[in-house]
Amino acid sequence: MKKILVLTDFSDSAQNAAQMAVQIAKKINAEILFLHCTEVPIDWLTMTEGNKAIYTDVKEKVNNIHGELNALVKLADQEGIEAKHSVGFNKDTTHLNEYMEKNEIDLVVMGSTGAYGLKELFSGSNSQQVVRHSEVPVLIIKEPLDISNMQIVFVSDFEAEILPPFKKMVTLAKALDAKIHLIHVDIGEFGMHIWQVEKNMQAFVSAAGEQFADTFVVHAFNVEEGVDKYCEKKEGAIICMATHGRTGISRLIKGSLTEQLVKHLDVSLISLHI
Repeated sequence: MKKILVLTDFSDSAQNAAQMAVQIAKKINAEILFLHCTEVPIDWLTMTEGNKAIYTDVKEKVNNIHGELNALVKLADQEGIEAKHSVGFNKDTTHLNEYMEKNEIDLVVMGSTGAYGLKELFSGSNSQQVVRHSEVPVLIIKEPLDISNMQIVFVSDFEAEILPPFKKMVTLAKALDAKIHLIHVDIGEFGMHIWQVEKNMQAFVSAAGEQFADTFVVHAFNVEEGVDKYCEKKEGAIICMATHGRTGISRLIKGSLTEQLVKHLDVSLISLHI
């Protein structure tokens, strides 16, 4: 894991994400790329400097953005971390996967403040693309975290198709020396029997290796309640879930559960693409 992409809108939540990315990069010796995406009413990238001078309000906005990004690069530099920044204009937000592939990104880190953090970063449905379509793990930070005591709570039904993305998360957990808790939330609806879930868990226990902490079945009214109930007892907990890229539908329940948890819980979250 060599490159971390930090998506930022310069909010307090995004600042927490930047600080978390710096902690991670320092521990695993990774490079950071800070990216801010913005909308401007003109094609700023192809415009000459002379023409840019006409649009004083846009130029001031862009200069302020570069100033904020430079401050983040300086934050990383003070910790001995190689970092650079980039600004995405307009359509760049719809090509995030191509951007990540071009820059060989291994992990995305971003902030979220309840229901609005993701929407502020990317307009419209582009906010969902980060969680739904990223081919690399996405770490969404809600509150400041200390990586020295990270507990990753992997919530799943543990079907076979989830094992490959889980192994990517194990690589991250090993790098961070984080413990992995395997959790299934039983909401009493038809579906897999608990004995089948527990049987499926064994492949994940083996894959987790030395990072494995425990397995647990939580009985709750809904998944959000079950996850919240478990995480409140775990200091430094980060939820981890696998999400279907095309639809954003978790295998646990209908609807985009990952996005629901981002909105409703105060716990940070790692999203994995299936």
